[in-house]
Amino acid sequence: MCSRLKLPSLVQMDDSSQRMQVILSNSVANLSANANDLSSEFEFSLIGSWLNCVLLAIELFVASAYLSKYYSQIRRPTKWAILGMLCNDTIQSLVVCATVYLVRALSMRI
Repeated sequence: MCSRLKLPSLVQMDDSSQRMQVILSNSVANLSANANDLSSEFEFSLIGSWLNCVLLAIELFVASAYLSKYYSQIRRPTKWAILGMLCNDTIQSLVVCATVYLVRALSMRI
């Protein structure tokens, strides 16, 4: 990406901008070199996302058991707080799983 960046001919490059261009080109070159490191990081992220899904399932089970047993005794704000917490955790778990699998899909394209 950065290696395709062309500066207009009217702009004079000083030493600091040349150094920045070298740093940017080196970082772009390192992206493809680090693709193998992504596979080991992906394994830990995948295990973490599975653990997150297991904890979400436990949370959903416990909350549904609590709500079904004590539904008539719980005040309305508490019910909404529990449902809000469950919705929030479910959305966050979906984002975690999607992020892990998108990172894997993008790393396979490099």
